Amino acid sequence: MPNATVRANAQAMPKAGRLVGAPLPDDLAYMPDQYAMPVIGDCLAPEVRDGALLIFDKTAAYNPGDLVVVFLRSATPGEQPRALVKRLIMAPPSWVKAFPFEDHPESDVLALIGVEQINPQRRFTIRCAAVLAIHKCLGEVPANASLDFAPIPSARKEIAQ
Repeated sequence: MPNATVRANAQAMPKAGRLVGAPLPDDLAYMPDQYAMPVIGDCLAPEVRDGALLIFDKTAAYNPGDLVVVFLRSATPGEQPRALVKRLIMAPPSWVKAFPFEDHPESDVLALIGVEQINPQRRFTIRCAAVLAIHKCLGEVPANASLDFAPIPSARKEIAQ
């Protein structure tokens, strides 16, 4: 069963509560503080349904137990990063202050995060060196929210699934 991924039409969430959307930027630093993306897959069902539009906040602190989106570095140069929606079960170690993170070349200690999915039940670790960013999920976009589209600088069209 594939991991839940998110499509790359991130939509900014202004304070007024309306959604403004655009593709993901090449540099995740250019993403708005709050944005929404649809989930592809059912690995978090029944808690998160396939196609649900989730709100994420890149500035909110995340803790074990929170749903998060983990942006992974691409394995191939020029390939777009992957984004996985999972429940965080083990936060990054205290010495990982920011992402992207690089392991110390002379150390044999790897920084890891732990995540889980529901369907099927599975827990696994991800090296912090493979992570570009982790953003906290604030919940599902209300059904009556209006969507407007506005550009984000250096936008990409799609995340690899």
